[in-house]
Amino acid sequence: MSFNVAGSSTSVPVIPSSDLPTVEEVRGFNAEALNGFLKRRLNGVDNHIDTLTAQEVDGEAFLELTPEDLTKLGILLGPAKKILKLINGIQGNQPVA
Repeated sequence: MSFNVAGSSTSVPVIPSSDLPTVEEVRGFNAEALNGFLKRRLNGVDNHIDTLTAQEVDGEAFLELTPEDLTKLGILLGPAKKILKLINGIQGNQPVA
């Protein structure tokens, strides 16, 4: 996944972590459960996490967020990259079928 900034492209790395939930577990999160999970995993972005909750973003929608979605929600570059990095980590934590 890449994130375009002023015409340049910056890659968002995957979080190599065995303690991340599976895609199926995250898909089962309602907006409030997702809020709690994100606040435990991401530091300094609570107000942006609350924006996702206010928009009723649940686990399924969270996994489909794009850089464009985050920009439309007014989420700044730094927090957006943290969110996308976590999404990549969760999705990359899955066995290849």
